[in-house]
Amino acid sequence: MAQNYMLIYAMIICLFPYLVVTTKTAIACVTNKDCLKFFTPLDNVKCVGNVCEFFL
Repeated sequence: MAQNYMLIYAMIICLFPYLVVTTKTAIACVTNKDCLKFFTPLDNVKCVGNVCEFFL
């Protein structure tokens, strides 16, 4: 039974990055500070490839 729990925990840890939703916006940016002008600081916003992306 303990092995089943360990397998489930290992699967959650390994698959967690794929469960995070990433959404691109149409807002152009140069730095992460440019994205914060349009979103609240509580959002997970990064400037990736000159486009703001936020993670849910």
